[in-house]
Amino acid sequence: MVLDPKSRLFPASIAWLRANSVIDAKDEQTIADLTQHRNEIAHKLPEFLSSADRDVELARLTDLVALVTKIDRWWILNVELEIQDEIDPATVKPEEIMSGHMIFLHLLLTTASGGDSNQLYEEFLKQTGRSSDTSPN
Repeated sequence: MVLDPKSRLFPASIAWLRANSVIDAKDEQTIADLTQHRNEIAHKLPEFLSSADRDVELARLTDLVALVTKIDRWWILNVELEIQDEIDPATVKPEEIMSGHMIFLHLLLTTASGGDSNQLYEEFLKQTGRSSDTSPN
């Protein structure tokens, strides 16, 4: 929390990510824009729920997914894989990393945009070697 003079966790985290080159100035601005939109929704929720003129912007969810993907992949590659002995970080393809946050947000985005979230879930199960078949063996 040293990176934020008021010891606020969220700004300190953003400052840390920026100081460690995880995010850039554009990402930082996107985070500020997303935070502002989130605050607007949270503080004017009845207006968003009752007015046809107010809507949660789907493009912002896409921005959020992209940021979480960038940050989570960096964290998994540079922190989590570095402190364990089971997986050689050099063998990991960054584009194949899917954190729990990423899976949830992809499901949310797919559902919000009218897509088939079952297809994404089935792909996740296939990649993890699981089956959606719930019938007993």
